[in-house]
Amino acid sequence: MLQLINTKIAQLETKTNRAKTGRNILAIGVMLLSGAATVVLGLKITSCKWITENGNNIALILTALTTFLSGLMSFWDIQTYWLRSKVMLNNLKELRYELVFSLYRKPVPDTEELKAFLNRLIGTVGDDYWEKLLNTQSEKKH
Repeated sequence: MLQLINTKIAQLETKTNRAKTGRNILAIGVMLLSGAATVVLGLKITSCKWITENGNNIALILTALTTFLSGLMSFWDIQTYWLRSKVMLNNLKELRYELVFSLYRKPVPDTEELKAFLNRLIGTVGDDYWEKLLNTQSEKKH
């Protein structure tokens, strides 16, 4: 049981870190592109004719990229995915601590204790989030 929990924690840590990195890259990218578009629109450099003539086009491209990245963030709902993964990871770690403490008190747990831990593990890992999401989406189509 402990090995199963440790394996799931290791797998989930990788996914959670990847989701956090993706969320951070997208969010920072949106902020940088928005700021760059604002700066380009506000520049009034008369000595650089190229920026004066092409500033609006550059700002349009930067704004389009910002819109695209914002759309990706909404489409993937990466913030919610990261938060759910983080909560699940913390719940698994808590379950592991409780199991280790239980094994410390009683090195050979009885069947009922193991069954209770297994049910909590299944409840934590299979939290039916994706099933609810699919059901919600299919209801919207009808």
